[in-house]
Amino acid sequence: MQNLKFDLPLKVGLVLATLSWLTYVFYDFNIGIFSRHYSFPLIVEDVPAVWGLGFRMAAATIAVIIVVFFVLRREFSAIEATMALRLALLFEALYFASFIGGALNVWRRNYFTLIRFTEGGLPTFVVAILLPIVLIKLFFELNPNKPRKGAVKWVLIYVTTFLFAFWLNNSSEWVGTVLSKGANYLTQYPINLSSFVVTVLGLLLLFLYAADFTSKWSKIGTMDKLNLKKISAIVTLLGLYPLFIFLLWLFFGTVGGWGVWYAWFLGHGYMSFIALPITFITIPLLFRSRVNNESSKFESMKHKTLYINRKRINSLLFLTQGLGIVFFTIFSLTYYIPIPTTHFLIGTEPYLSLMQIFGTLFFIAAFVLTFLSFRTKITHNREV
Repeated sequence: MQNLKFDLPLKVGLVLATLSWLTYVFYDFNIGIFSRHYSFPLIVEDVPAVWGLGFRMAAATIAVIIVVFFVLRREFSAIEATMALRLALLFEALYFASFIGGALNVWRRNYFTLIRFTEGGLPTFVVAILLPIVLIKLFFELNPNKPRKGAVKWVLIYVTTFLFAFWLNNSSEWVGTVLSKGANYLTQYPINLSSFVVTVLGLLLLFLYAADFTSKWSKIGTMDKLNLKKISAIVTLLGLYPLFIFLLWLFFGTVGGWGVWYAWFLGHGYMSFIALPITFITIPLLFRSRVNNESSKFESMKHKTLYINRKRINSLLFLTQGLGIVFFTIFSLTYYIPIPTTHFLIGTEPYLSLMQIFGTLFFIAAFVLTFLSFRTKITHNREV
């Protein structure tokens, strides 16, 4: 694998992504303190949840510090950065482990139902067990004294595992919705059907592709065969998923009436957007990776190659990142302004119209750049 150049778009993406994650976690942690219930049996779920969010906030803070030191070129050795990153991974593992409280709460007497188990109990149990195990393994592999390929392998496994958990969580909410509302909730409303298909089938296909990619690379295990472009495309599509679903709601509203799905996606909307900031990093990476400077399988297909210089690509990347951060800022304000209540303003003007505009522009720009990255050849390597 070629040496990865941290040019300006990638550095900007790192800063935007980590600050967005910190903003997200800060909100979720504080609203958790204000709104959690401390009476049994909810204490089984809510107390671990608040502690878990505290650990995630610590992880996000460490990530911001690492990135700021890197971007400003402060004295920060590779060993120190690795230690800080490992600590962040440990805190993130503890956050996911806190989901066990939510899983146990579903099983309490006179509360357990098939719908609650499907949309809550099963996915939270899987998240609480599976993701911490993978993160702890990555924690031990991310060691300066161990070969780098071991850490890369477990990064890929974590991405794949996260995709599975993300698919299971969102798909379970849709399945729970169909169980409670009936199949007519899909067949009579094309918007709901579109959301269902993209969630249940689209995320599943993305997970299977990631699993196949991880499996094939793990058998080879050589760094020069690691195709960062494919990885970046996978994670970019993951980040664009919540935006696509949210845009459906912004333009069409709660189709077919209130249900489990809308209660989940809108009620926990800020949490659903945890994947979006990763696009600020992965989109620049799409234009920074090749395998042995050879064309990928897609690029080797017979089609017209687009030639564009680095300066123009960087301009497009900055424009896309700008659209994304404007959307994310407006979106965040709709949750921050009503604090300490759990209300949100996503359906009120002028936030609604502004999110429609900037969300649509960012989605189109990100999707187009992802497609172009497989058909574009950079003709000028001058950095901005």
